[in-house]
Amino acid sequence: MNTAKTTTTNNIKLLAIPLAAALVTLSASAGDAQPKNEYFGGNSNGVPAKGYTNYQGPPPKAINGVINKGAGAMDSDASPELTWFEKFDEISFHGRPNDSERIILNMPFNQEQERVQRWTQTAANVAKRYRLTAKTLKTVQAPAGRADLDDYRTLRMEWFNDAAAVYEEMIKPRQPAQTIEELNEQLRQVKEQANSLGKTNITLLNMDRNLRRTYRVHNAKQTDALTKYVTGTYKKN
Repeated sequence: MNTAKTTTTNNIKLLAIPLAAALVTLSASAGDAQPKNEYFGGNSNGVPAKGYTNYQGPPPKAINGVINKGAGAMDSDASPELTWFEKFDEISFHGRPNDSERIILNMPFNQEQERVQRWTQTAANVAKRYRLTAKTLKTVQAPAGRADLDDYRTLRMEWFNDAAAVYEEMIKPRQPAQTIEELNEQLRQVKEQANSLGKTNITLLNMDRNLRRTYRVHNAKQTDALTKYVTGTYKKN
């Protein structure tokens, strides 16, 4: 009985260093409008405070669909909205995990302390970058009369901050769980946060696509498959 009890206690402590041990899969797709390198999106309580007071001006003027570029084109006609989206895309893309980080965040621990430490350090780096990205996006003010773009920017800032908070929660120092029930409760809370963020992110991606259609702006060039194919930067599996 003593041997069994000791084994159970050790297993609990191992799983609790950190919570990430049971949540290593929290690095999956964010949707086809963004790099496929994370799992969750933003979950904000209440109405987020906007960093830029704006109003919604009239919709774009109708254009000739034959001679003008459409929203699905690889390039778009010059406009204040195009300039805003391209700056927004550049900041957002570089705020996300790179290929090496994605591999580490998806790698199983196999009860190896070295892998746990490497995962923890990577998660800390990604969380820090998320915070910095949200701060940088605050400076990307929408064109006058485009409150919808301002709202989207604010929500995406919340997304980065909330995603950072999940990683920070997973790696913060804590007392090891004393029982399986206590550990499972800790894991359940973090998983619920991540699942909620993932659902919110899907809504944000739909919002992104709708705004690009409205203002006839191309997809993010950093992730658009057509752009990568034409420019020779598309990675084959």
